[in-house]
Amino acid sequence: MIRLVRGAPGSGKTALVFREFKDALRSGRRDMRIVVPTATLVRHFQHELARDGVVFPPSAVISLSRFAVECSPAAQLVPDGLLRAFVRDALRRLKPLEFAEVSGTEGMAATILDTITLFENAAWMPEKLVAVRKLSAHARAFQKVWSAVDTAVSACGYQTRGGIFRSAVVPPTKPPIWMDGFLNFSPVESQFVSALAQSCDVTITLADSQSKNEIRLFAMRHNAQDRLLPGVARKPQIVAVAAPNMEREADEIARRILKLRKQGMAFREIGVAVREASFYQPLLQGTFDRFGIPARFYFSSPLRKHPASNFLGGLVGCVLNGWEFSAALDTLQAHPAWGLSSAFDRFDFKVREAMPGKGAAALAALCEEDFAKRISPCFALDAWINDKVRPRDWARRFEEMARSLYRPGLIDPAADHHALDTARSQSAALSAWVEAVTSAAGFWPDAQTLLSLEEFWLVAQEVVEGASLHVPDDRRDVVHVMSAFEARQWDVSALFVCGMTDRDFPKRNPQNLLFPDAEIDALRIPLRKASDRDKEENELWEALKSRARHALILTYSEHDAGGNSVQSSRHLADLVIGKAQLCRASSETVPENAGLPGRIDAPELLAALAIHHQRLSLTALEDLGQCRFKFFAGRTLGLRARPERPEQRLQPKITGLILHQALEDWLNHKRQGDFVALFETAFDRMCGERHLPAGFRLEVERMNLRETARKVNATEQWIPASSQAEVELALDFPGGVTVNCRVDRIDLLNETDCVIVDYKSSKTANVEKLVESKVKLQGPLYALAARERLGLHTVAMMYVAVREDKRFGWGAVPGS
Repeated sequence: MIRLVRGAPGSGKTALVFREFKDALRSGRRDMRIVVPTATLVRHFQHELARDGVVFPPSAVISLSRFAVECSPAAQLVPDGLLRAFVRDALRRLKPLEFAEVSGTEGMAATILDTITLFENAAWMPEKLVAVRKLSAHARAFQKVWSAVDTAVSACGYQTRGGIFRSAVVPPTKPPIWMDGFLNFSPVESQFVSALAQSCDVTITLADSQSKNEIRLFAMRHNAQDRLLPGVARKPQIVAVAAPNMEREADEIARRILKLRKQGMAFREIGVAVREASFYQPLLQGTFDRFGIPARFYFSSPLRKHPASNFLGGLVGCVLNGWEFSAALDTLQAHPAWGLSSAFDRFDFKVREAMPGKGAAALAALCEEDFAKRISPCFALDAWINDKVRPRDWARRFEEMARSLYRPGLIDPAADHHALDTARSQSAALSAWVEAVTSAAGFWPDAQTLLSLEEFWLVAQEVVEGASLHVPDDRRDVVHVMSAFEARQWDVSALFVCGMTDRDFPKRNPQNLLFPDAEIDALRIPLRKASDRDKEENELWEALKSRARHALILTYSEHDAGGNSVQSSRHLADLVIGKAQLCRASSETVPENAGLPGRIDAPELLAALAIHHQRLSLTALEDLGQCRFKFFAGRTLGLRARPERPEQRLQPKITGLILHQALEDWLNHKRQGDFVALFETAFDRMCGERHLPAGFRLEVERMNLRETARKVNATEQWIPASSQAEVELALDFPGGVTVNCRVDRIDLLNETDCVIVDYKSSKTANVEKLVESKVKLQGPLYALAARERLGLHTVAMMYVAVREDKRFGWGAVPGS
């Protein structure tokens, strides 16, 4: 039997469910269920009941999908990652010509999975699609892939979500069931609810509005008792806030949350609805952390992006690729303890300088002794490379490897929730990775199949790529940040809906790539179309407007992340015409904990710094002129940048060194000989010293620089009496400071006059800027040093942009 309870938002539908649930508990029943649409709403209801002092089995509040799984004890739901592996395998095996160009892409697998979900929600199976005539070529190709996936899933003892709902049976105890928070049922869900209604007392709550007629019609078809609760719709105070950019929008949300908190509203009574989590989640996380606002973000993240997955999966990849240096560095750096140590930093520098290279022994030779002992268990995995074992044995090995190697060591007490969340994520990611790899063993129907490491990892990697990570967060008083679709089922005192732009509210839904709307209509297949989802956009908006009891704050940014102007939502425009208050984001700043500026005041430290900086290079002096922090980091602390990877080494600095060496050799030979030949020698010497990787880019750079060398050889515009290259000079400054410099070239025109030349390999436009720059001191100080140390008068100082053979500077060379 079905009982339908309708009412306006806030009329007490959920309160009625809770009251009847408590009565059933008091009567001694323990088998009843409150069924809700999503896992986040499950947690919300559990917390609300717990706050009321109700003691109940946690499983008494359950999502519809989980309830269907419980009602199918003989069936096992296929993990999402494993289903993705089945799809990728089917595409590889079948090689449909229609998908030939994209079958190996992530997008094709995602499209297949989305389309399978679309059909399963419509209560369709592959064999039913086979019977449909006049399918397009792409539709027929999809049907073959879907059939192959369904066969593989069944052969391995799993079922998809649609199969779980179809095989679900009514619990033998026939418990009372309350279904709250639903906006509609898919066809496969409707069949399950219909089966429940045959034997159980099912109560369905429904907001009394035109947009929810689907569930009402479903209930009426089952002769449901219809009860309408008295009450009027909520009328929260609506405020629309425009901000100049997304950062100010996040600040405004934080400012208003703190204001509500100051007025006595608990954080848990505040919700934030997000449409585009990829944009707003990291922005809101950073803003809330900065302003001390506790928040729970109801979003999962891809497991593949977590350091635990990068480390564990990377180790397997390193074994298979022979410990290639670049991949090994990325892998070892992802370890929660090793990657943050100074020993790893030193190891990192040595490996980068030795790149390209490969081999566990070569890597171990670059480690300090203590660090080598710590990572030696990783190298021991090479023993797996020739093994062939059963899938379950591989899964067991991977689990043992993960739990023994991914260990953060002693963890300091968390300074804040962000640090605590990071620590929790390590444990959650480790468990999720082990679970994903263990489920990968179910890919092979024959559990006795012997597999190599490469064969097993090919599938396990696919499963990990498709797995999600959920980090537990059990704090009580937090702001709830969730997707707009989740928020439409919650009740909060204040709701913020951010990103109220015309791009996202209403959102334009794309058509399915394999079954466009026109084809669905022509074939009369009962699939949800893009046009159906577009209609639901209005339902989403109507639901969001009714979720707040007291305040509904709608925010939007006038410019997106790229600085482009953005149009506000048409829904917002309709509200402004009505009763909404429109305002600008406040210029007030949310109070932050301002730290004291860093300053060195101790006399003994200042004296030590003065001694340390008694001798400076000219480059260091320029660093001080540009940025004192750069000078302090590089010259005082002596911090070094990490060596470039091989593909990044061919920078203007290196090409400049090549030309400088060739010029020095040429001038030392008194301009005799072929400068191009000297350049070739210098280029080959630099390739060996800096381990420049051979390849197309290196040869293109060689040809470009060779042309530059020809210009240098052919465009000497004056004949000096003598020349010196790489001249070491020094200048004494007040306070006992000496500045050292090295001049690329000094040409003597006579006993007193000289020309100073400094060669630059950077872009010509950047070289030209050196003449006017107030912090680039090479030219003036070179001339001053030549006068003070060599007694020479500089008649011309020039920067030579060697790539285009152009000169910039001041003065003039007589006769040139």
